[in-house]
Parts: sequence; C-alpha cells; structure tokens
Amino acid sequence: MSPLRADLEIVANWVEEGQRVLDLGCGDGLLLRHLFEQRRATGYGLEIDPEGISQSIANGVNVIESDLDKGLADFEDDAFDQVLNFDMWEEVAAMLAGFFAPTVLRNLTSGVVPNAVDYREAYGLAVVAGGQFSPAYASEISIGGGLYTADALAERAGIKSTVMGVGN
Repeated sequence: MSPLRADLEIVANWVEEGQRVLDLGCGDGLLLRHLFEQRRATGYGLEIDPEGISQSIANGVNVIESDLDKGLADFEDDAFDQVLNFDMWEEVAAMLAGFFAPTVLRNLTSGVVPNAVDYREAYGLAVVAGGQFSPAYASEISIGGGLYTADALAERAGIKSTVMGVGN
C-alpha cells in the first residue's frame, strides 16, 4: 500500500488499535484501508459521490452511500469509537481564513488607507465578496468574513461587551 498523504497520516494517528471507525465523506477509502491494515480498526465509510464509492469498494472498504445532510439516524448510539470528518477541518480552516483575512488585508494596505477612517467593516465585506471566488469553501470564507464584519460593527457601535455578556 502506498503511503498516506501527510494530512491523512495525522488523522490516522488519532485512531487507536482496534477501534470502530466511521469515516464521513470517506472519498476513495484509502484512510480507512490504512486503518484496517495498520491499526486493525473496523468500520464503515460514508460517501455520496459515485466515483468515491467505486474507489472505496476497490480499496476493500465497506462504504455506504449516504447524504450527511440527512443525518446519521441509521446508526445506533455508541456504534463507533471514532467518527472522522476530515473535510470538517478544511471548512474550519477556511472559516478562520475568512475571519483573519480582513486583518491581513488591512495590514497590507496600511499607509494607503487613511488612519482616521475605520474601514474594518469594508475589509470584512470584501472578504465575504471575495469568498465567492473560492467555490469549494465560498460559504465558510463568507461566514468568517461576515463574523469579522459583525464583530467590528459591534465594537464600533459600543455593544460588543453587551453582546458577549449575553452568553454568560
């Protein structure tokens, strides 16, 4: 078996010997195959893409065609020791990138934009708009940029501490 990609190797290290694993969006099934062979794990992959399903089967992975947006009601509670969703981390990274991008953009343009004007909201909205050019993570980048914009607006309006206090 060929070595795993470095990012999948990190995820594989989270799984202990003999654990029951459910891999959400398992793609070609190589991660699960690695876990079966190297960690004696058992489990299933969930995949919606027909190509991924075919590749998983070819890789000896038990794969179930399923739409994750419809939930996991077909599985009993505690049926698995580990539930892996590698794509989730990519989405979180995209959301964080959307949140921090306005600060980076502002720092790159310092000296160009007059300091007397607070353009934080505009930078955040620019990231929201720019996120639409990244089809794979458009919504995550937009959410991050939107959160940045809302945060900047709340701070400028003097209500940030009030909004943060609501959750306590």
